Amino acid sequence: MPPRAPTAETLRSYRVLMLLVAAGNAAFAAVHLVDGTPAVDPLWLRAAVSALALGVAATLGLGLRRHARVAVYVVAYVLVGVSALLCLWNGFAPSYALTYLALVAALALGGAVTSQHAGASSGMMAASVLVPLAGIAWTPAPGVSRVAFALSLLATAGVAVAAARERTRTAARALGEQARYRSVFENATDGLYLADAPSRRVLDANPAMLALSGYTLAEIRRLRVDDLIDADPQAIAANVAAACTTGRVIVGPRRLRCVGGLLVDVEVSATVIDTGDGADTLSVVVRDATRQRAAERALEAAAREADAARERAEELLRLKASFLANMSHEIRTPLTAILGYSDLLADEVSGDARDMVAVIARGATRLHRTLNSVLDLARLDADQSPLGVAPVDVAAEVRAAVGLLQPLAEARGLSLTAEADGPAVALAEAGALARVLDNLIGNAIKFTEAGRVTVSVVRDGPHVRVAVQDTGVGIPEAFRGILFSEFRQASSGHGRTHEGSGLGLAITQRLVARMGGEITVESAEGAGSTFTVALTAAAPVAAEAVA
Repeated sequence: MPPRAPTAETLRSYRVLMLLVAAGNAAFAAVHLVDGTPAVDPLWLRAAVSALALGVAATLGLGLRRHARVAVYVVAYVLVGVSALLCLWNGFAPSYALTYLALVAALALGGAVTSQHAGASSGMMAASVLVPLAGIAWTPAPGVSRVAFALSLLATAGVAVAAARERTRTAARALGEQARYRSVFENATDGLYLADAPSRRVLDANPAMLALSGYTLAEIRRLRVDDLIDADPQAIAANVAAACTTGRVIVGPRRLRCVGGLLVDVEVSATVIDTGDGADTLSVVVRDATRQRAAERALEAAAREADAARERAEELLRLKASFLANMSHEIRTPLTAILGYSDLLADEVSGDARDMVAVIARGATRLHRTLNSVLDLARLDADQSPLGVAPVDVAAEVRAAVGLLQPLAEARGLSLTAEADGPAVALAEAGALARVLDNLIGNAIKFTEAGRVTVSVVRDGPHVRVAVQDTGVGIPEAFRGILFSEFRQASSGHGRTHEGSGLGLAITQRLVARMGGEITVESAEGAGSTFTVALTAAAPVAAEAVA
């Protein structure tokens, strides 16, 4: 991997190292001067090395930045060469040998701290060892032990190389982690940006944030958090300060101020990152919530419309109840008079006039029955509470209903029979059950031209079932789905074959449901129908009490 361009921190380390080289070179010269031992140590050579180190230190922050590493290593190689030459000229006197070891230790420490490439540091240490070792080997009578000097150099160089290698490995791992985090930052689908927490100035933003806001990276770095969030700046400052103090996460719906002043609904999640240098960084995740807000507004509008519709429906129900109450009074009163006087008039006339009175009576009776059905249905719709049920002998109720409708069946030439194997007690309301039986049996008679109507009662486990079976016209398949809807008949208009309001089965179904039961139908067009009512069977004790 080729060496990377030095960072600002590395440049600072280089400058410090060059200053130490200049100061150390001068200090070593002073030590030898004070020592008083005759030596070959040209002052101009020392001054040249120190001047070179100071010059490099002074220019590291200027145009030399790109070549800073090369310049530093040049100074280091020059210093090693000069120091080894001085050791050779002075026969590796103890003071020169010791200062050279100190120099190598200093260079090793500096290399371990500043090295970004282990190979360069290893080369420097190899030169620092091989050059003096060659010199001491060539010197006839060195002032220090060759073995001790060589071992000291090798140990110092080995430690330096090991430290440099460990540092480069650590730096590589750190850079790898940084690259991974940068990749996550750059490729995140949500908008991300970083800001300096104290000043709230934007430091960086990922492509998703730039695409959402419409800014370029250079433009967004000139903004503050206050410029991006459509909110009170004082509230933003207070929230950021609180987050820096408590470490809490700032979340919630906001509006992002984009290029051109366009406001976009977003969800914001902001956390404060402690970078360890005393300057907290605000990390903000911004998610586009335009569709979510639109859906929420649509749901709110739908809820308001539903509430308004419910209120209108309740008002219509109140108006319907009021209307039916008024119509009940307005229609029942004249109907009662018509029915009463038609009975009296029938006794006073004869012939065609008597037939006309009979037509009046039948019409008034039919209208009265229709009115009662409409009012019953309205009461059932207005009051949805369950009926007060009690144990009822269903078989007895069936026999009573069959007895009441027997003359009607005989008048139509039909056989009407009841079948029950003893008492069958169920939970029901007697009046409602009588109305149900009257409607079902009456319908069976009305829609049967010839044959029979059979009403059977059976105890079936937890239920008592009442089945009304006829041999009539049957029910068309297309009509069965709306059979229990109000005002619906299989035939309608002037061509319908049977009279009626279409309310009987609707009332029957509601009464059965309010007694906790269920009604079903089986039919074949042209072959008759069977309506079955299932009621909850009463407990045995209740049955015995009734019996």
